[in-house]
Amino acid sequence: MRIVCDDKKVSGPCAKLSDGNSVDFAAMIDTIRPVITVNVPPSMSSTYKAYFVANVPVSGFDSSMVKITNAVMSNFKQLSPRTFIADIRPQINRSWISVNIVADTFTSVTGIKNIASSDSTYFFLGFKNYDLNVKPLSKSVTNGNYGDNYVFNLPYGTRKDSLIASFTLSDTSIADVNYIPQTSNVTINNFSSPLVYKIIAKDTTLYMMDTVSVLINKDTACTMLNYAIKSPVAIGKISGDSISVLLPVGTNITSLVADYKTANTAKVSVNGIAQASDTTANSFSSPVNYLVTAQDTNYHKNYNVSVSLVTSAGNILKDGNESINIYPTPVSDVLHIEFNSPAKHIRLNLFDEQGKSVLSKEVDGVKNANIDMSLFPSGIYSLHIEGQDLKYTRQVVKQ
Repeated sequence: MRIVCDDKKVSGPCAKLSDGNSVDFAAMIDTIRPVITVNVPPSMSSTYKAYFVANVPVSGFDSSMVKITNAVMSNFKQLSPRTFIADIRPQINRSWISVNIVADTFTSVTGIKNIASSDSTYFFLGFKNYDLNVKPLSKSVTNGNYGDNYVFNLPYGTRKDSLIASFTLSDTSIADVNYIPQTSNVTINNFSSPLVYKIIAKDTTLYMMDTVSVLINKDTACTMLNYAIKSPVAIGKISGDSISVLLPVGTNITSLVADYKTANTAKVSVNGIAQASDTTANSFSSPVNYLVTAQDTNYHKNYNVSVSLVTSAGNILKDGNESINIYPTPVSDVLHIEFNSPAKHIRLNLFDEQGKSVLSKEVDGVKNANIDMSLFPSGIYSLHIEGQDLKYTRQVVKQ
């Protein structure tokens, strides 16, 4: 009999019998320490099966020798002298799951104790990405153990009740909202209140609840779109942050009601007093400053409104003196404009009731100018006369 430490050393028979046959008895001393390789996928999104494969036949290996973090193991069983299998069920939405086999807890069939081994995998169940069909001003995501919270800040005017989401789910998972299956780039949802998605793994006992909240940005518009005096009716000319209005001589300008329109949700005040279009009266004995404040109160704009008086003949009063004579009013064909002295580079601009420019001309070196109104539709027009030292506005009625 030969005793060797490696079966590769037994290369030939030990002896021969008298009949010519060989006889060989070899005893091998086993020095190989057992180790079990843990086979888990690099990532997963549901309960999965882990395989444990030993390098040599082992004895005494059971589930108590497997230590797992962020998951639980069940259905552990042996498939062969060297192969074992078990189900690994994750416990946290996003986490690394480690599977460890403790050293010196079982032996090979020849009694040699094992060495330690381990493997790990990353578990994720949920949206890999998620967006809405309206480009957000900002977006935030807060990760949680059992679901994520998405917050979208969308532009002012966006409707919450008909938004479509585009998303990619973790492998083999599905999503629903109130038991309604969700399809990326297809399903329409109402986000008037936070929307909760249930994301279900292939193992349907595993699911996550992701919440999506939509906020609408406050309006920043603070523009005065149009302005008029209600009685007597007079349309104001808006030029930058100035508004000019012409009224007949004799009008009581200490209590005039303005009719105006602002952008969207803007609010208007005068000296801290809230204004209501077509309702609030103000004295225009001196220019009145309107403060237009947007829904987002960080945005606002001041408008200075001044009222001038004109005579029945169309003369604009300036410091009590008539400086320009405009006639006839109402006009049916030609409108005449007379200056006290020759005009120097005077620009005449005519606007319709919507504030659209319908005529613009320059006069220079003359005391009289004409505008042919015969082809213009009937209505109220605003004539603006501007020069180096001259700036008048006059309302013209076309018959």
